[in-house]
Amino acid sequence: MNEIGAKEENMKGISRLVGIFISPKETFESINKSPDWLVPFIIVCVLGIAMNLLIMDIAIADRMAYTRTLDLTPEQLQAMEAQAQGGWKYAGLIAIPLFLLIGYLVVAGILAFCGSVVLGGETRYKKVLSVVAWASLIPALGNVIKSLMILARGTSHGVATSLAVLLPAPAWGETPSILYRFLSRLDIFSIWQLVLWVFGLSAVYHFSIRKSTGLVLTLWGIWVAAAVALGGTLSRLGMM
Repeated sequence: MNEIGAKEENMKGISRLVGIFISPKETFESINKSPDWLVPFIIVCVLGIAMNLLIMDIAIADRMAYTRTLDLTPEQLQAMEAQAQGGWKYAGLIAIPLFLLIGYLVVAGILAFCGSVVLGGETRYKKVLSVVAWASLIPALGNVIKSLMILARGTSHGVATSLAVLLPAPAWGETPSILYRFLSRLDIFSIWQLVLWVFGLSAVYHFSIRKSTGLVLTLWGIWVAAAVALGGTLSRLGMM
């Protein structure tokens, strides 16, 4: 085994954590030889819970600001505010690991299906799951940065790491324009994550970078089109 091969084989824990940011190609070659999704899963869970705790009061205030734009009676508003300030505000923290795991499994399933069935590649599902898990450290970093921005501003309104910052943020209860919804998908950390998917799929399937890029961009394009089309409905439901 040459020096590079030995380095890839021996990358574990901290080495992979650093490598995913500064040398993703070599890191995914190591992951291909020894797949592991649990370490990044734990890291992302801890960061997610910590950031939610950090901005919890701001998030509740923003949620109530949105709720006041709805056609609710004073009694309903008072009940919702009491619920938001009660013990239920911690329920979302418990759900973070569950929803994160479901997200991993679904995304990895889609990528594995497209890579194996559509493109005819061969690999193990665990390797694709590991690619998804390690690449999720990028949006986790984005979440930390956005949380600090929210903390500094005292509100989540208008806080973004996407090109949506080029437009005025819609008021609470206002449906975002199609352009705003599209620009909000052009997020620097999301695009960075896509780049890691390209490297990761190339490593575990032995695809060319061009082939992996085509797969990732096609799936991303479908996701963006669906998100933009449904964004207006979701925003009216308070989900975006």
